[in-house]
Amino acid sequence: MTDRRTGFLTTEFDKGGGWAGFGVVGLTVAVTANIVSKHRAAQRRAGKVAIGQARHEWLSGITLRKVKGLMGSATYLDLRVATSMGLRTIELSSPGFADERFAHWLAGVVAWRRMSLPGSRSPEEEETLRRYQHGGHDAPPPDRADDLEWAFPGDIDALVARIAPAHTEQSKPVAPAGWYANPAQQPGAPRLRYWNGADWTDRFDG
Repeated sequence: MTDRRTGFLTTEFDKGGGWAGFGVVGLTVAVTANIVSKHRAAQRRAGKVAIGQARHEWLSGITLRKVKGLMGSATYLDLRVATSMGLRTIELSSPGFADERFAHWLAGVVAWRRMSLPGSRSPEEEETLRRYQHGGHDAPPPDRADDLEWAFPGDIDALVARIAPAHTEQSKPVAPAGWYANPAQQPGAPRLRYWNGADWTDRFDG
């Protein structure tokens, strides 16, 4: 975790399962299919790790979910992330990691990052981000009273566009105009080609 992104890795990226059935026969088939599916998934992910990141400008919201089950309860941290394929949810879960303290801290870091970006914000957006910075959160839905919610204001596309030009310029240094080795490697090609500072020209030498 940094002030600009959340990184994560997991070995549980392909779990298999998901089969369901009805009636005695259907349930029997589903149980067998789930066992086989999970075994094959374990073989596919053996020795592999999935690694990813979510920049704080990409986040539209965070949810801390508390799920009760037959064998106890579990806590999940959901990151709602804008991607080229639309909004996606990254579900994070690890004992001692996905808890209220960490969720509040992460929401505060994301809010601080949003506040540091250039551009104008409405008074409502400013108030929401400042509230998140100071440990506040949104009211959960009535049917999930134990959850904690943070819905970050602002247009994600606009937020990304504000920082993209600067990052692009820094990541693509441009050579000054002059004669350079010809990038064409064909036999008999001229040895030098003139670069005008932005693109290759049709001037050759050697």
